[in-house]
Amino acid sequence: MMKKVIATSALMAFGVVAALGNTTLAQTTQPATQDQIPTTRPANQPGSTQLSTFDRQFMTKAAQGGMAEVELSRLALQRSKSNQVKQFAQRMITDHTQANAQLMQLAQQKGVRVPRTLDAQHQQIRARLQRLSGNNFDREYMSVMDKDHDQTVNLFQSASQQAQDPDVNTFANNTLPKLQDHLQMVQAMRGNNSAQNSHSQQH
Repeated sequence: MMKKVIATSALMAFGVVAALGNTTLAQTTQPATQDQIPTTRPANQPGSTQLSTFDRQFMTKAAQGGMAEVELSRLALQRSKSNQVKQFAQRMITDHTQANAQLMQLAQQKGVRVPRTLDAQHQQIRARLQRLSGNNFDREYMSVMDKDHDQTVNLFQSASQQAQDPDVNTFANNTLPKLQDHLQMVQAMRGNNSAQNSHSQQH
């Protein structure tokens, strides 16, 4: 009689354990609810820092060009003897410093690391300009400004049409008119200087 009671108790205990085991298994195999599933935001949604290769390259080149305009124009304030060239240089410093600040803020928002020092090409240009003064400096400086702004206008025109990020596209479109004004100023000044030099040589 005692053996039957022990055996019955053992079977009941086993049944409880088995039931608990099935319940636990059912809980662990239940599909995750919507709250438990991690969500990821597509890269093209607003606020995303995922930029196209074109947008990143544009920001890098724009930062390099903007720094060069400021650095070389500061040198012009020191070495030029022409009031007209100095006024142009001051305009470059003012406009490009403002644009550079906007670009740096945009780069920070988008998680893009842009250069903060001159590239090798403009370091060589600055070294060459530092050895010049007077009319020789003015001719070389304005020649550099002409070439650089021509390239920069083309860069910003491309970005205004091809930049995929709306903020990058807006920056390019808003900055482009000033750059076009700069290029026209450079070309007008160089044209006047060429005409004056030609006139003085004839006399």
